[in-house]
Amino acid sequence: MAGEVQLNDVAEIIMGQSPPGSTYNESGVGLPFFQGVRDFNYRHPSIRVFCSEPTRIALPGDILFSVRAPIGRVNIAEVECSIGRGLSIIRARSHADRKFIEFALRNMEQQWQVIEGGGSVFGNATRRDLATLSLPWPGNPLEREAIGYLLGALDDKIELNRTMNRTLEATARAIFKSWFVDFDPVHWNSARRLANIPRSEPGKWFIYAIECEGGSHYIGFTDDLHRRFDEHCRGCGADWTKAHPPVRLAYWEPVDSQAEAVAREQKLKSGSGREWLKAEIARNWTPRRPLPAGRQVKPEIAALFPDTFEDSELGEIPKGWRIGPIGQMVQVLGGGTPSTKEPAYWEGGIHPFCTPKDMSSLAAPVLLATERHLTDEGLAKVSSGQLPVGTVLLSSRAPIGYLAIAETPVSVNQGIIAMVCDGELPNLYVLLWTRANMDRVLANANGSTFMEISKRNFRPITAVVPSRAVLRCFMQIVEPMHQRIVSSLKQIQHLSALRDTLLPKLISGELVVAEAERIAGRCL
Repeated sequence: MAGEVQLNDVAEIIMGQSPPGSTYNESGVGLPFFQGVRDFNYRHPSIRVFCSEPTRIALPGDILFSVRAPIGRVNIAEVECSIGRGLSIIRARSHADRKFIEFALRNMEQQWQVIEGGGSVFGNATRRDLATLSLPWPGNPLEREAIGYLLGALDDKIELNRTMNRTLEATARAIFKSWFVDFDPVHWNSARRLANIPRSEPGKWFIYAIECEGGSHYIGFTDDLHRRFDEHCRGCGADWTKAHPPVRLAYWEPVDSQAEAVAREQKLKSGSGREWLKAEIARNWTPRRPLPAGRQVKPEIAALFPDTFEDSELGEIPKGWRIGPIGQMVQVLGGGTPSTKEPAYWEGGIHPFCTPKDMSSLAAPVLLATERHLTDEGLAKVSSGQLPVGTVLLSSRAPIGYLAIAETPVSVNQGIIAMVCDGELPNLYVLLWTRANMDRVLANANGSTFMEISKRNFRPITAVVPSRAVLRCFMQIVEPMHQRIVSSLKQIQHLSALRDTLLPKLISGELVVAEAERIAGRCL
C-alpha cells in the first residue's frame, strides 16, 4: 500500500507569470510561450507564440500543470519554454520520480473537475493548493520508477501512433493538393512535352541546356534528347540536376558527331559560351510551363494525366476533366434528433448517433464510435436512416468544418451533412476536396444566430471531376494510408483504456508492477 506525500515535498512548484504583451511574437524570437491549457495537446503543447522576454521558464521534461479552468490538465515541456499565469511548472526534485509524479497528477484530473463543478475553486488553483496536494507515494523508489516507466511506455506508444497518423494524414493532403489543386503532374507533362524535339537517329548527337531551379543551366550532350531529359527529370541524369531539379529543357542544337558534341559542350561551358547561350535562350526560346518546384512526379503517375489545360468556371483544369455540382457526384443527406423526452428512442440503444460534439475531439478524421446510441424505434425517426461505413461527415453548424469518415454504420443529427459516396467520386477524394474547399463552403453559409451551411446551399458547390484512371490511382495510394490510420486509432483506443485501467491501481498500490507488466506486455 502506498503512503502519501505533499507535492511540495517531492517537486519544486513555479507559478506562471505573463510577460508584457509587447514581447509576444510569431516570428520565433525568444522562447516558445504557453499561456494555458488551450496550448495543450495529448502529451506536449503546440507552439504558436514566442516571447522575447520570458519571466518563468520551464526546462525540457518539466511537468506543465494548468491552474486555471480546466484545472489539473497535464502536459510535458518538450523544449525550454516560457509559461503564462494559466500554468505552473512542476519540477521533480529527483529526475527518477518525474514520470511517477506526472501520472499521479494525471490520475487526479477528474478530482479537480469535481472540485470545480462544486464551486470550491473559483476558476484557479493557487501555489498553496498545489504545494499541499497529497500524492500517493510508494516507499520504494525503484517501484515508483518502474510505475512511471510502464505507464510512460504505454503513453509513448499512443503518442507514436498519433504522430504516425498525423504524418499519414499530411501525406494524403499533400498528394491531393499536388494532383487536384496545383495540378503538378499536368505541369510536369507540359514541361516535358517533347513533340517538337528531334527523335534520336544513328550518328546524330545533340547539345542541350536544361534550366534548373534557381536559374542555373546544366549543359550536356547526348544521342537521345528524350531519354536524357527524362533521366534528368527523374533525378538520375547528373549530380547537378539531382540537387537542382529541372525546370525546362531550354535549348538544344544538333551536331554530326560525338567529337563535335564534346567540343561544342566545352565551348558553351566557357564564360563567353555561357553568356551567348543565355542570350540565345532569352531571344529565341519560348518558355514552357515550368516543372513543379521541388516536386518530381513519377513517370507512371504522370502518364495518367494530360499535358494541357482547358478553361472552366473554376479556372484552368486539366484537359478532359470536368466540373460538376458536388450534389450530383455524391448523395448529400441530413439528419435529425429524435425526441430526447422519449425513452423508447434512447434507452438501451445500440445504433451509433453522431453529432458535431462527437467530431470535435477527433485526433484524425475518422469516426469509430459515438457518445449516444439510438434504439430501433429511435433510428426510424431519423429521415436519412443509418448511413453506411465510408460516409463522409461534415459538421454544418456550431461550428462548420469538422470532418470525418464514418468507420461504423451511423445516423446523424441536424448539425451534420452526410455524403454517401456511391457515385463517381470516392470518399477519400470527397473528404480531402471538402477540406481543401472549406472557404467556398463557408462562403455559402448563412444564419443570424450562428452560421450554417444547408444541404440546399452545399449541393451546388462545384468540384473538379478527374478521370477514372487518376481517381483509381489516387485511391490505390491513399486508401492504405487511411486504413493504417483506422488501425492505429483502434490500437490507441485499446492502449488508452489499458493505461486508464492500470493508472489508478498502480498509483494507489492496488496492483503490483510485475502483474501490470504482464497485462501490458502484449501491447508493448
